[in-house]
Order: sequence, then structure tokens, then C-alpha cells
Amino acid sequence: MDQSRLSPQLRAVHVLRDNDRFGELFALAFDADPVVRVQALAEIDEVTRARPDLVVPRRGELLDALERIDEGDAQRFVAMILSRIKLAPKERAKAAPVFERWLESPSAAAVMAALAVLVDFAAEDGRFRRGFVPRVERRMREWTPALRTRAQRVLARLTPKAPVR
Repeated sequence: MDQSRLSPQLRAVHVLRDNDRFGELFALAFDADPVVRVQALAEIDEVTRARPDLVVPRRGELLDALERIDEGDAQRFVAMILSRIKLAPKERAKAAPVFERWLESPSAAAVMAALAVLVDFAAEDGRFRRGFVPRVERRMREWTPALRTRAQRVLARLTPKAPVR
């Protein structure tokens, strides 16, 4: 069967059945053709929903490539993929400035995915959280009302809830 005609979800099933093919798929995330890159990242996103462990050995390559990813859909998929794995503090420190720049992306999907990852980082690191929330609130003024509303919901995850009595 011609793999190029399969949906990302169906191709992901093939990779899940044969995990050795994940390396081939991962290599396509760095292809010269932006359509191939985004398609590969969509498939990696699907695979890592079920098996985030497959990307862990390759997270360094993904982190190294963050600066070069400029397509909104690719940014969204990379943020979602990285949100599924535990990053070390140094890895978070390397990724955070890139994700913060992605908050200025014209792609609302990329903005929301980057924001979700940054909120996860802030939840794990109080020092990062203190400066992060005001920076995002300043940026939110420039966003559309719909994007602001979605961002407020994501930021609310950082606010501790009062105990129910």
C-alpha cells in the first residue's frame, strides 16, 4: 500500500506496530521539504500519544532543532510532542526561550501549544513561573479575544484551587 496516501493516524499505527520504523519517521521531521516535515511531525505526534517513550532518546535532536522550526503547524506538533515527555531542568531552560518566541507566531495553534508547554514548565519551576506569567499577560493584550480566552484557561492551571469545604 502507498504510505503517502494514508492519514497520519493510520501511518502512526504502522509505526506503532513496528517501533523500529520510528527512526525513519523521525528523520523525516528534518526533511528539506516543509510539507514532509509537518506531515512527519503530525505522525510523530500521533505515535507519541500512545508511546511517548519512543521520542525520549531523540529529544536532544528535537531540542537542537527548535530554533530552526518556523512553520506554525510544525511548531504546534513539536510543542505537543515535547509536552508528553519529562525534560531535565537544563533542557527546559534551553527550550523555554524558543517557546516564548513562538508565543508571537501568527499561528494560534502554535501559540496555544507553546503556551501549554510553558505552563507545564512554570508548574514545575517556581522561579520560572514568577517571571513567566507577567510576560504572557503582556503578550495577551495583542492576541485576539478568542486566543486570550483560551490562554486564560491554560494559565489558570497555575493558580492553586481553594480547598472545597
